[in-house]
Amino acid sequence: TYRLFLNRLTLPLLGLALVFAGVGATAFVAITHPQQANAFYPLLGALLLAGVALIWLVIARVRRDLAEALSQLRNWSLRMRSGNLSARVPVPESGEFRELAQDMNRLSDELKSLTMEMDSHVRAQTVRLARKTQSLDILYDVASSLSQPGDLDKLLERFLDTFIELVDARAATVRILTDDGQTRLVASRG
Repeated sequence: TYRLFLNRLTLPLLGLALVFAGVGATAFVAITHPQQANAFYPLLGALLLAGVALIWLVIARVRRDLAEALSQLRNWSLRMRSGNLSARVPVPESGEFRELAQDMNRLSDELKSLTMEMDSHVRAQTVRLARKTQSLDILYDVASSLSQPGDLDKLLERFLDTFIELVDARAATVRILTDDGQTRLVASRG
């Protein structure tokens, strides 16, 4: 605010101060010399008109600077809320709003980065949970198979199918070591 005051409003406000000083001086002289008061009325009117013009200039500058900056910030916030995390605030060449616009743009970048990082973590956790669910399904299938009476070869063949699905293999083989030290093929896929 201080820089805005110094940069854009110094001359109009100094002029306004001079106008008010002139109005005060003119009114003082008119009161102290009532016989010549009529001569000071045109000067008093001109000073008051200049004061109104300077007030209008100050208000117009402040309104233009603030309204434009607030409008840009409002548009930025609307775009951000609608999901456009790449939204940017135009950065003025100078002034107090330059730093604010740069800060808002940095905030956009950080928010976009955090969102991308969070999405990555969510995807990784989703994949991890899907694998855990698949593993639990396989364990349930194996446990239910073990509880049923049946032939060992058929049970191993079903486990082979489950194993291929679990590790996403293209081929697998199950062999049993016999009592004489030889291996016997039980099942093969792929």
